Amino acid sequence: MLYKIIDSDRNIENKNKFEVNEQTGEIFTKVVFDRETQGAYALEVEARDGSPSARPNSNNQPNSGKFFGKISLCC
Repeated sequence: MLYKIIDSDRNIENKNKFEVNEQTGEIFTKVVFDRETQGAYALEVEARDGSPSARPNSNNQPNSGKFFGKISLCC
């Protein structure tokens, strides 16, 4: 599996604040956050395998899935 932050309208504000390890899917911060300014961030990540899909109408593209989640800051 390979993971990446998707270039999408939902990620415009936050994609430069996070990075994802493309091998493990772990999400890391790239900036220092201030919880009092903003307590949560939304991020959309895609997971894709390296094999052509056997699903009908997949055009041999790899299997993939998207995750849209909320990252909350605490403490």
